[in-house]
Amino acid sequence: MPMKYKDREEAGKVLAQEILKRSKRLNFSLIDNAIILAIPDEGIIPAYIMAKELNIKMNLIVVGKLKIPGANIGFGSITVDGTKVLNDAMINRYRLTPDKIGEIEKNEINRMVEKIETYDIVQINLENLKDKVVIIVDEGAQTGYSAIAAIKSLNLTDSAPRIISVAIPAASFQSILTINRYSYHLLCPNIVDSLYFEIKDAYSHYHKLSKEDVFNYIDKIKKENLLFV
Repeated sequence: MPMKYKDREEAGKVLAQEILKRSKRLNFSLIDNAIILAIPDEGIIPAYIMAKELNIKMNLIVVGKLKIPGANIGFGSITVDGTKVLNDAMINRYRLTPDKIGEIEKNEINRMVEKIETYDIVQINLENLKDKVVIIVDEGAQTGYSAIAAIKSLNLTDSAPRIISVAIPAASFQSILTINRYSYHLLCPNIVDSLYFEIKDAYSHYHKLSKEDVFNYIDKIKKENLLFV
């Protein structure tokens, strides 16, 4: 039976412990000169806990989900700079035209820009990531597209990090295979080999975060001097 975390905070603690174990096995530190980038909203909690436990700084990398109109079904992910990952099979199944895809992408980018402005958090100067170990953190991965969009976005810059690692508390087996094509450093303590995996099933206590919840964690990050810019 797949393991369950009590909540996202416990997941963050487990990820922090696993990164230390992985570093010891590799005889190579994955936390020296490292920065955590959390995929909000829900990814901010395990990322914040990891930052505290490992004493490294963090920020957010906003990734949007591209959804089939009228359904809660995703066909890809996109970052605010327009970097995207698309599922061609889903696009063909739902007969999405290039114009419709472009409209959905534009709306999602606008939503992400609004989210960044609402959260009022200083965006990272990507040049400051050069030669660093970047750890992308989310609450889980069902398809892996969000993590891949984040990886591709970071790799597009002239100041690409030395290593891009991905740390996810729980994920479907298929998403792990997909992410592995883009990152050699992938950490996931709970890999679920099921066609029906949902992220919420990895937690005993699961709820969507409100804006106020996210504001509270951003406030903690700032007050505890964990914010990297």
